[in-house]
Amino acid sequence: MGITEASVIGRLSSMPLYTSDYRLEPWVGVLNDPNLHPDGREIVEICPIDLHEVLSRPCINTIPSASPFEGSDEIHLSPVFEIGDHLMFGATAYVFMEFLEIIADILGCPLPQKVVSEYKWTDLLP
Repeated sequence: MGITEASVIGRLSSMPLYTSDYRLEPWVGVLNDPNLHPDGREIVEICPIDLHEVLSRPCINTIPSASPFEGSDEIHLSPVFEIGDHLMFGATAYVFMEFLEIIADILGCPLPQKVVSEYKWTDLLP
């Protein structure tokens, strides 16, 4: 992406990726040069996100799914975010949700309520 310098602010929660044997280890930082360039291989497009706009939405869409924890019958609401012409879901959306919770708390504003959307997993997965 062409990141040459960043000031690290902190770390978000580590998250297992259930589709692989990897873990997502997200960090938050401030870029000294916000001009990013996708490399075309792993990153094809960079989608800017207006946090104020997302926090002012009437709701956060979710898809009900089984709990990722073995032996649990609990239904879990997986977040889905509309970002431009794209849908953010899965591990990326969970990390973004945690980040939004922190930002909403810092700004003293409420987090939009989670609602079950009309999205289905077939709308998101190739």
